[in-house]
Amino acid sequence: MRNMKINKHIGETLKNHRIKNGYTQEQVAELMDLAPKYISQIERGISAGTIETLIKFCNLYNITSDAILYPLLDSSIKTTNQKYNNDFKKLCLRDQKAVETLVQYYLNN
Repeated sequence: MRNMKINKHIGETLKNHRIKNGYTQEQVAELMDLAPKYISQIERGISAGTIETLIKFCNLYNITSDAILYPLLDSSIKTTNQKYNNDFKKLCLRDQKAVETLVQYYLNN
């Protein structure tokens, strides 16, 4: 049951982005080198699609996976994420860059 809700959410979100970008399902299928029936199944929540397909959608619609998946996260994760994001935005640009540099340093070492 949970998977159906997830698939339905992803499908509706992708459909909304398709419409916002002015594409038909046939155009999306052609641009992504997929069958129009498959695009329809994903948008209706019948098929989950693959990670590769999700990435193709993101690239085509010029969105990040957050635009699709963020609403599916548990509220505790969203709260923590929002807190850090809001705190980060309070920093001046110079300090934001310093934090980014520090994070990159720790990720690379």
